[in-house]
Amino acid sequence: MSNTTTAPVLPDTRTSPKHHQGSYALPDGTVRVVYAQRVLGHVRLTDEPEQRGNGARAYLIERCVDVGPVADGTSAVAHMDALVADYLEEARRLQRCPLERAALLTDARATRMLAPRATKDSPFEVMLQYGARTWPEAIKARAAARRQAKAVTA
Repeated sequence: MSNTTTAPVLPDTRTSPKHHQGSYALPDGTVRVVYAQRVLGHVRLTDEPEQRGNGARAYLIERCVDVGPVADGTSAVAHMDALVADYLEEARRLQRCPLERAALLTDARATRMLAPRATKDSPFEVMLQYGARTWPEAIKARAAARRQAKAVTA
């Protein structure tokens, strides 16, 4: 009779190389890059300075992007691409890293870099306003309310 022991199964600790997903420039000329990287079997999105140093920080945008199909039937890649596109658009609108805390900015930099609040309602606000459970329902409810308001004023 042989005594055999099996080694414990350790979690996958491999990481893949970083994949460039997009970049944006700040008003001071600094370029920041959005990377996707598989870590421990999950895809992470990060926002990092193109040039390391000078106190520039890296930010975690999304810790675990879905790797399978998303609930609405789209692919995980389409979901990640949408996250990246939205993040880059927000960075360009704000003219700063969206995850940078305004409280950490110096007063001069904060007044120069912080943009005013967006004038459009967020999808979540629209859904709450019209009592809808999904974004398409909210769009239909808002369109109906606008048609009704237009008919009343006409």
